[in-house]
Amino acid sequence: MWAGALAGTASLSIFVPMDLLKIRAQLTKKGKLNYLSETRAIMSEQGIRGLYRGFWACAARDTPGWAIYFSSYEWLKAQESKLNKICPVSEKNQPMRDFIYRLNAGGTAGVISWIFSMP
Repeated sequence: MWAGALAGTASLSIFVPMDLLKIRAQLTKKGKLNYLSETRAIMSEQGIRGLYRGFWACAARDTPGWAIYFSSYEWLKAQESKLNKICPVSEKNQPMRDFIYRLNAGGTAGVISWIFSMP
C-alpha cells in the first residue's frame, strides 16, 4: 500500500502536465491541439507553475488510488494459491492460467481503485 502511494505521488510530476494538456485538448474548438505550442504558451504566460495547475486535485485522486490499486492487486495475487488448490490444472496449462489470473487481477484491482478514487 505504501509503495503504491509513493508511486502515485511520484507519478504526479509527469501525469499532471499530461492531464492538463489532455483537458485543454478536449476543450479546444479549433480542431487538433498542438501540444508543443500549448506547452510553450502555458510556460510563457504562467511559467512552470502553470503546467502543474490542479496538482493537489490530482494528488488527492492518484495517491490513494495507486495505494488501493497496489494493495488490492497484491491481495488478489495471494488468492491465486487458493485457486490452485481448489481447481488444480496440469503443469502444461499452469503458465496460461497464471497469466490469465494475473491479467484479471490487474483489471479487478484497477476497478477497485477507481471505485474509491474517481469522483
